Amino acid sequence: MNDDLPAPGRRVFVAAVLLGLGFDTMLHHRPASASTALVAVFASVTLIGSGVLKSRFSHHIAAAAPLFAGWAMIRASPWLVPLDLMVALALLVLAVSASNTDRCPRYGIRDLAWLAPRLAAHGAATPAWLLKALPDLSRERRSPIAGVVSGLALAGPLVVVLTALLATGDAAFATLLGSLASVQHAPDHVAAVTAGSAAGLVVLRAALASDPVPRPEGARPASAVEALTVLAAIAVVYAAFALAQIVDSVTGAAHILGDPHRTMEWVHTGFFRLLWAAGITLGALLVLDHLVSFDTPRHRRWYRSLVSLVVGLTLVAVWVAMYRIGQYCHTFGFTMLRIGAWAFAGWIGVVFLLYLVRTAGVGRDDRWFPAASLGAGLAVLLALNIANPETIIVANDLGRADDIGVEHLLDLSDDAVPALVEGLDRLREDTRRSLLLELCRRDVADVDGLNWNRSHAAARAALGERCAP
Repeated sequence: MNDDLPAPGRRVFVAAVLLGLGFDTMLHHRPASASTALVAVFASVTLIGSGVLKSRFSHHIAAAAPLFAGWAMIRASPWLVPLDLMVALALLVLAVSASNTDRCPRYGIRDLAWLAPRLAAHGAATPAWLLKALPDLSRERRSPIAGVVSGLALAGPLVVVLTALLATGDAAFATLLGSLASVQHAPDHVAAVTAGSAAGLVVLRAALASDPVPRPEGARPASAVEALTVLAAIAVVYAAFALAQIVDSVTGAAHILGDPHRTMEWVHTGFFRLLWAAGITLGALLVLDHLVSFDTPRHRRWYRSLVSLVVGLTLVAVWVAMYRIGQYCHTFGFTMLRIGAWAFAGWIGVVFLLYLVRTAGVGRDDRWFPAASLGAGLAVLLALNIANPETIIVANDLGRADDIGVEHLLDLSDDAVPALVEGLDRLREDTRRSLLLELCRRDVADVDGLNWNRSHAAARAALGERCAP
């Protein structure tokens, strides 16, 4: 981390205040709203326009953040919107961490894990960095323009306090200003802008610093024979598991699937354990790959062959996990948790396939595997946003209402309401009436402006037609 950064200039302070205003706007509006999407665009444009992002990669990553945060204006699902916002924030942090060079695609797992502590270190160093600007500000204050800017900065807190006191003490003055409520919350806005600006200064300082250099490979204490022995042992375990699946694929599974209670136990005790096994295996392969040294090309070939065998057998376990959750959905219906679990298992499978390609020697020295794995995860999340899985749940479960019921559909977000209202006619009369009664009790108050959300507006319109008195 650089300790000799030049003092922050006026451009940095302006960008920090703009980021603070964006933070205040997002804080005082609904998360799933147009506000969140606009703030993400605002933050991306501010970072790029401030000039602190110099590499093309950082520009692309910062521009991709609104691609995920923008779904907060379209979707309302609590399963998707928080993930979208986390990804958007992570992309902005990644853009800041790769602001000067295009090294980021070459970062390994250790490099990516170090980005968060590095940002925290910049936060601790920011106050001292700001003190460097005091001499420059003193000299600039001699010019008329700089004097006006400094005077407004000094008068700002005083004006806010006086305005709030006068507005709360006189209704006519409050009406003149616009909204009494907004004036009463002026201190909250000032605090939010201040906190957001402080965080913006930390981010801008990190962007101005040099990008971290990819860490060199450490020592390789494991011999090829040791690594081959470990891989052979893992392969034997997974081979036995695959053989058990072949033997039990017809009689065992068919017998279990005939009993809903046994199906539930079969999935609950197996799905996550299978994924844990796959995750542990991937971690072991990554660690082994960084510890083993090869004495001869023959050992390297044997190593790649055994890794390929282990990956192929592990994919059998991943497929079994996905099959189990699929059968669970067939028996008990779809939910967001079950769809998310199935998508997560699919992503794990893609990661293993990427590792298999890496093991084959494709771009091995470029260390592209972590970036490609994260990219695959972002693609899965983007696909879920596009597909709107809650409408898939409604379409599947309404057709099986007599078998699995429809009460759980009421727990879905506004993403599902239009499809749910449209599918009411497929239900029996008594079921339709009770479901419509519960739907009409939903809170679908009209929201506009920065709180507008497409799913909420569509749900309000759909219920307005069916729930009209």
